[in-house]
Amino acid sequence: YPGSTDRYLTARGVKMAIELDQPSRVKARAEKLNIMKADMKANDAVRLQYASNYAQVSNYWKYFIGQTEQLKRNKVYDKKKAIEADFAAWAKADPVREKKYGKVLAEIDEAYKVISEYNPTTVYFYEAIYSIPFNQFLIQNTGLYKALEESDSDEKLDKTVAFYKQKAEETYAGFNLPTEQKLVSSLLRMYLEQVPKGQYSQELMKVYQKSKTNVDEFVALQMDNSIFGSKEKYLTFLENPSAEKMKEDKMFILMKDMLENYRKITSLAEVKEAKQKLDKANRLFVDALRQMNPDKTYYPNANSTLRLTYGNVGRYKKGDGVLYDYYTTIDGLMEKENPEDDEFIVPARLKELYEKKDYGRYGQDGTLRVNFISDNDITGGNSGSPVMNAKGELIGCAFDGNWEAMSGDIAFEPNFQKTISVDIRYVLFVIDKYAGATNLIDEMTIVE
Repeated sequence: YPGSTDRYLTARGVKMAIELDQPSRVKARAEKLNIMKADMKANDAVRLQYASNYAQVSNYWKYFIGQTEQLKRNKVYDKKKAIEADFAAWAKADPVREKKYGKVLAEIDEAYKVISEYNPTTVYFYEAIYSIPFNQFLIQNTGLYKALEESDSDEKLDKTVAFYKQKAEETYAGFNLPTEQKLVSSLLRMYLEQVPKGQYSQELMKVYQKSKTNVDEFVALQMDNSIFGSKEKYLTFLENPSAEKMKEDKMFILMKDMLENYRKITSLAEVKEAKQKLDKANRLFVDALRQMNPDKTYYPNANSTLRLTYGNVGRYKKGDGVLYDYYTTIDGLMEKENPEDDEFIVPARLKELYEKKDYGRYGQDGTLRVNFISDNDITGGNSGSPVMNAKGELIGCAFDGNWEAMSGDIAFEPNFQKTISVDIRYVLFVIDKYAGATNLIDEMTIVE
């Protein structure tokens, strides 16, 4: 199940992605990664707590960098403008078409002007506020606040409180409060710097007016005084919870207010009208493209439902002329070993098997194949998707694309965008020889 693609995005949409949306996301994610990485390196317990979060943030940080770079490199904006020029000429050539499609591009441009104006809030609320675990926990507690204010049943309220008690154990075990304080401070400062003051919430404006020169001090003081400042404080609060106590918690009220402000801005009449106008204009634009090119098949965008993509395994030639074979081996994995880089540490057990060339039945020609490339069309959410041969046998799992493929969600280029998959023989080798989980191997039907 892939995520989604936007292959019919117009030039104006590409421009917003390149110049506004993606640079903002890269900026916020880079800051989060730097803070997490420093604390993860200094403490193994923190490294384990943030490993998954770090990987998720890093994955799309790289993705947005790559997509922006490749959209520019492949001149996607210019290509989209050329398509739109052909569309405009086609529409103008016929009075009926002119009446139906003549205003499409102008309406798309008008819609993006409004959407771009509020883009800082929509991007930075998620990237700099909601995605911080501590902030997210506070925002989730707006449900408790509402229950305390509105519940007309002790039994219902007790169930709500019990849920939050259980949530507390998982939440506080999942993050390190000193790290969270750094994240909250730094990203709140970024939000204040990047979002226009006219889009601030009421509580945020108070913070700006009182603490704009020392956000760190504000966050440190308020997190220290917050009922969410430690698991013990929070659980103590839950023994006798009240909406009044939550109203006195400045960090909670700030997060609650920023959430409400985000919802208000995204629900503004002019924003909703712009999105509706854009949706209608985009549908007309695609409809026109299909009529302009009746011999061309236009497939639908991915929309988080099941997709099947077919293709061929094959070699890959980069733009600079370097030719890559269609597979990699464990020899290359060992060559890239770097004990100083978390992503390139090779476990001792794997090195031992490599030195002995002990690949079992999974080796080939004295080595072990690790990955292979193909010209399949994938997107975010496809990681782990099964890759099957013509006989329906599992031969690998898709997990990535080459750097040049990062623009594929907006403009797929079949000549050089590739899917990278792990060879199923390497997966089986890790299960069997490396991990010794032969019980799992025994459950499988393996075709050799």
